[in-house]
Amino acid sequence: MSTFPLKMDFDLHLDRSKISGTAERPGVKATISGKKLGGSDIPDSEIPPLISYSPLTDADRERILGVEACMWTEFVTEETLDSRLWPRTVAIAEKAWSKKSDTVDSESGLRDMYRRLDAVSQQLADMGSTHYSYREPMLKALSGQEQVDHWLTLVETLEPVKYHSGQKYLRNTDVFTVFRRIADVSAPESRLARVFRHRVDAYLQGSLDEPALQTLRNQLIAWRDNDRSLEPQLSGVADEAALRALSQLLSKLSTLALQVMDDKPLQCNSVEELFSKAKLPYAAVQLAVAPALKQLINSGCTR
Repeated sequence: MSTFPLKMDFDLHLDRSKISGTAERPGVKATISGKKLGGSDIPDSEIPPLISYSPLTDADRERILGVEACMWTEFVTEETLDSRLWPRTVAIAEKAWSKKSDTVDSESGLRDMYRRLDAVSQQLADMGSTHYSYREPMLKALSGQEQVDHWLTLVETLEPVKYHSGQKYLRNTDVFTVFRRIADVSAPESRLARVFRHRVDAYLQGSLDEPALQTLRNQLIAWRDNDRSLEPQLSGVADEAALRALSQLLSKLSTLALQVMDDKPLQCNSVEELFSKAKLPYAAVQLAVAPALKQLINSGCTR
């Protein structure tokens, strides 16, 4: 049997939350257009509500055979497959098999879900899933370095852009494309960003004890200092400019956050440009810890 690559060419244009353009392969050309109505990555917007249907009757429930989850795999490889499947699929499964009263749609319910999900995630890793371990060998291949601790420090704060925004950065791919760019190494959801946001919330509420306060400070110091060590390793790597920008942003925002924690004076208008840069996508990834850093900095700056 002979095979040939099915190459797909994209010509897409992004304008804030709108996307338009074409997708073309030999013999087929499709027009793409759409608009995202809202979400956590669009400032001053709300996530569109899901359509509400009448509750299922007992007869309806008898007809349910199961639940499935679909995943687009145009940018997924054997190296990254587990990281895109787990542990997120576990959350979908739990939602499917649980009673509605057992899955609380609230901030406290969400935190409890993540608490349980973290435990199951570790069990999956112990059973052989590579959703944690895939990053280190990929970073070694990307960076050409044997020690990638400083790369991990940055990558753990990143997430790939959402929906189809990544098409803009990953055009003209085929079955022979090697997906080992920063977007491939970054996890779909940054666990560290979520944990950091909770710590910042607790800090602003004045509910952090001294050990937790020191943990928050140590995290900011590590991010502040990481750029100095990572910068020499970025020369010539894929997405070099984007990585430099992200590393510098993380360092600068962490420096400002430490100033706030140390009660040093800071003018809010002097950091607005930095906040604007932190919202932007870089090579199909975004700085997932930026919103919490902004929240912490804004709590102590003077307007």
